[in-house]
Amino acid sequence: MQILTSLLVLICSVFACQAQLTARAQADLITNLPDVTFSYSSRVFGGYLKPDSTKQIYYMYLESQRSPDNDPLVMWFEGGPGCSGIGSLFMYNGPFRGNKDGQTLYENVFAWNKLANVLYIESPAPVGFSHFTGNTTIPNDDSTAVDNYNTLLDFFNYVMPNLKTRPFYLSGHSYAGAYIPTLTIQIINGMKKNEFSANFQGILIGNGVMSEKRQHNTLVPIMYYHGLIGSSMWNKLKNACCQATCMTECDFWSHMVIEPSTSNYDSDNSLCGNLTWITTEFDQWGTPNDMYDIYQDCYYSQSARNHRVRGLNLIEKSISFTDGADQNYDSTDAHNGFDCWGSSMARQYLNRPDVQDAIHVNMPNFTWSSCSRFVEDNYNRSVYELDDIFDFILQNSNISILIFAGDVDLVCNFMMQELFVNDVAQKNNLILHGDRTPWMFRGRIAGYQRIFDRIHHLTVKGSGHLVPLERPGPALQMLANFLFNRNSANYSIPTPVSTDPQPLLPQYQAQVPHTCPPTGTAQDCSKISSALMIASLFAILSSKFFSI
Repeated sequence: MQILTSLLVLICSVFACQAQLTARAQADLITNLPDVTFSYSSRVFGGYLKPDSTKQIYYMYLESQRSPDNDPLVMWFEGGPGCSGIGSLFMYNGPFRGNKDGQTLYENVFAWNKLANVLYIESPAPVGFSHFTGNTTIPNDDSTAVDNYNTLLDFFNYVMPNLKTRPFYLSGHSYAGAYIPTLTIQIINGMKKNEFSANFQGILIGNGVMSEKRQHNTLVPIMYYHGLIGSSMWNKLKNACCQATCMTECDFWSHMVIEPSTSNYDSDNSLCGNLTWITTEFDQWGTPNDMYDIYQDCYYSQSARNHRVRGLNLIEKSISFTDGADQNYDSTDAHNGFDCWGSSMARQYLNRPDVQDAIHVNMPNFTWSSCSRFVEDNYNRSVYELDDIFDFILQNSNISILIFAGDVDLVCNFMMQELFVNDVAQKNNLILHGDRTPWMFRGRIAGYQRIFDRIHHLTVKGSGHLVPLERPGPALQMLANFLFNRNSANYSIPTPVSTDPQPLLPQYQAQVPHTCPPTGTAQDCSKISSALMIASLFAILSSKFFSI
């Protein structure tokens, strides 16, 4: 009788929870995400939001793995302009990452939904699975801000109205540095009109596009001091551009012009302008260096690929090879090269027909890509300096702001952000509390923090442009402290959730053979045993000596 009573209570609680969902949320509930290799029980939703009658914006909403009924809501934007937030879910800060087979998903133990409900969207249309239902229009900064605002209204009013009372935050990186502040203005104005009723608390921007002037003016000295340009070019720039001042205060940007049709940068045809363009544009994008992370290298040569295949061939035939098992969980960046191959694996997975059907994509035989060439080529940019926008935000709201930057990114560099924060803080009389101090992750310096009244500014040591990908552990800790401990101004407080990996499902667990194949010779058996022993030893040594 007691067992029956407990079962009835469980059934009632499940149906009560389901009853809280709107009809649209119930229709968007994903009941079977294909080929997740680990135990995962939190609810995931996917479908379309409607900013107006001419567009459908694809979204995925992941409930918190900790306390979905109490944790805050964080909305994530990818940059570009024109890149996919769903790509971020499967590559950066979601719980799922694609294995090298392009078919299965392994666990990201530093997923942001470990401690928050997270909403991802693909904006503006036609990014990712988002699309037009009416005439195609060319997006720009103003139209994207309005569409993102109306997308949020649709989500809060008709899909998840139960989330209106939760603390709500906007987050993202790269061109989200423009998306988020312009959307914030829309939200502030909507709150003044009593149109937007969600509990808006703050914004988080990583390596954002906040000031092209400061970006170009700081990029030249950063490139020189990182050895990316030599003393000859340095002296030419100094003589042509900076005779009256030191290099760190030189105004290179005044010799650049913006092409209205493409939003690209060009020289004003002066000697200084030509040298600046060569350094900040051609030398930045025209070399094999990864400007998003100057210390990142991806090796794509066929000989290297063949060598790796030959080295793994025997082991792959001997055991069920699961890439998730390669992850060193004592490290924050030993991802077995995921930075280099994760994007192609996510693309392969998201283009499976059964996956698109499971996540409620409404366009049959659609080819998903992480960025939209249409948006990249046609987007009309108008926001280049965000000082006035941040002034408006600080003067018309009480929200908190976190600006963070990987310190080896050149595309949206940390010095640009520091100068931007300094100027905005000074203009708005924000007090700096204490000195610039290190913040720690697992006993090691994770970066440096500066705490102003309303703005927290952090660097992330050793990370490039994509902090949640390259430093996932520190990124999750940073998120936790901004959401829950920001009044303490201490980003060294450990993350209050477990990052232990969930167990693999039985069908994905590695099966190590205890005997040789029936047709195997003694020499074959010896090779297999030696290969397995070497692989195990390498894994142990990696976890001990390559933990970063």
